[in-house]
Amino acid sequence: MRKQLEKIGNATRKRYRAKVKKFGLKRPDLFKDYWQRTMLLTNLVDVDNNATVTDHLWFVVGKTLSELTLRTGDIISFNARVGEYTKNDNGVWVKDFKLKNMSKIVVEQRTTRPLIEGEITSAN
Repeated sequence: MRKQLEKIGNATRKRYRAKVKKFGLKRPDLFKDYWQRTMLLTNLVDVDNNATVTDHLWFVVGKTLSELTLRTGDIISFNARVGEYTKNDNGVWVKDFKLKNMSKIVVEQRTTRPLIEGEITSAN
């Protein structure tokens, strides 16, 4: 469980900074026959006080994130609100916290290494 996110609560939107770790795919539902692109962000920090709020979070890559053509190693900042959800943890449903409604996304630092052939970005 993400204790720092729980402490922040969902009353206000805050600014966060994170590093793009990798991209993946997930099925939104076992009965759906399509996949959604996902993005793993690591080292999520509250920009106001430079405090780490969680070590990682997964996000679905929608239109806005896709248009930024993010790559592994990029550092982004964004506004978001804390949300609550339940997840299955070894057969037990537990409450956990996430960041939702991402907005005002800014790429603060782009990775300088060349793109490797076949490398996955937020755009492909």
